[in-house]
Amino acid sequence: MNTFADRLNEKMNEKGMKQKHLAEKLGVSPSTVSAWCTGRNTPDNKHLYVRLADILGCDAEWLKTGQIKTPQFPP
Repeated sequence: MNTFADRLNEKMNEKGMKQKHLAEKLGVSPSTVSAWCTGRNTPDNKHLYVRLADILGCDAEWLKTGQIKTPQFPP
């Protein structure tokens, strides 16, 4: 998955979630979610990524960047 839109669509498909339902859960317009799903726009703040990840059952960092931060343990 290369883009935020790709990752968002993947998780929405896994959950069987429609754009309208996700918009209702987030309190945003369906056109906002549509713009995210088509790659025309991305969420404008970290809080939305955290809420999206919570709803979709994934890591917010992965959803935003495609990467998961691994914890750094001292030697």
